[in-house]
Amino acid sequence: MKASKRLARLEHLLKQMEQGIDVAKRDLKSVLTADEWQEYEERRAAEMENRDLEPPKELQQYLDLKKQATLAQARWTRQRNRPGPKNHTKIKQMYEIYDHLAERALEYLKEQLSMNRGLLSWLCSEEPFSCVMDAIDASVMPQVITSRTARNSMRSPEGQWSIRELKQDAIDSAIFSIKFTPTDEPITVPSIGVKKKFDFSGFKV
Repeated sequence: MKASKRLARLEHLLKQMEQGIDVAKRDLKSVLTADEWQEYEERRAAEMENRDLEPPKELQQYLDLKKQATLAQARWTRQRNRPGPKNHTKIKQMYEIYDHLAERALEYLKEQLSMNRGLLSWLCSEEPFSCVMDAIDASVMPQVITSRTARNSMRSPEGQWSIRELKQDAIDSAIFSIKFTPTDEPITVPSIGVKKKFDFSGFKV
């Protein structure tokens, strides 16, 4: 793949992630070099080795509610994008179901966080507690880091990485390597003119 085409693809995937859309593993692999992919896989494997099977029970309940909301959102999206005549009443009802489930999940999460601020260390956020609480709404469904060391991340000098963050970091690094790789093209140095010497021997003073 040409560098220009790969750069365009990488920037598309980065924009996709910034919009909250995940990147499939096969799509990530298709735009990374062999070395970049190997580095990503090694970092991912190291992170997965440090995972617990289950998050705290309070957050497990949130994940169950979040899953219900995500499935309802997918059904609403499919109905809305279905070709042909639109049943707007049905589309509205399906959206209201999704919105209700999302609000229910987020209200539960806010309630749990208000009782136990330590749960914040399990969320993919580096923001202070008050900022997270203010930001939680129907358009923000926080992800949970199921890492055993994540429980100590608020005291640890090193932040924890989610798989999504590892993907985005791999894309960022690949973009940087393309944009700032030295070119093999020869550098053209402008020639410096040589001053012409004049012969003044024929002039008398």
